[in-house]
Amino acid sequence: TNPDDGIVYTWTGGNVNTIGNVITTTVGTEDVVYTVNASNGFCDNIQEIPVTVDALPQVSINGPDNGTACTGETITLTAEGDAVSYEWSGEGLNETEGAEVTATLNDSQLFTLTAYNAAGCSVTQEFSLVPAEGPVFEIISSAITACVDDVITFTASNDTYDYTWTGEGLDTNTGSEVTATFVQAGS
Repeated sequence: TNPDDGIVYTWTGGNVNTIGNVITTTVGTEDVVYTVNASNGFCDNIQEIPVTVDALPQVSINGPDNGTACTGETITLTAEGDAVSYEWSGEGLNETEGAEVTATLNDSQLFTLTAYNAAGCSVTQEFSLVPAEGPVFEIISSAITACVDDVITFTASNDTYDYTWTGEGLDTNTGSEVTATFVQAGS
């Protein structure tokens, strides 16, 4: 009832069945027609208000599995679905818009994707990623200074990993232990 003009408004449709000139309702997932009957006690005026409900976009995020990417590695995240635009947030992202983005993996990270359909309706998805644990080892050297033609042995403390060594004078470039012969000063 509007006290200024003596008109009674009666609403029906959807999940509404109330009296008043202003209503608030939550729209469901299907189209609905709201009807308002305005009556001054003598005459009625009925109007219908159709509301078209746009479906939310369907979207999923594809990325590496937990423990398959290392800290510092660049990863790719891909949004798949029927959205028309995508906005990303999260630490380490190299870009924040588009169906495909890259990020530099730091620690355990949470990425959030908001996907929009053509009507502007949006849905949010999250993707969390735990990096692989890197190898833990120390390098043990038989000496820290050497003369020309001296041989130094380098040993990796954990022999469960595969090692690749680089540098001049190495007897081999693989294995947990290598030797190096110093043939000139500064090598």
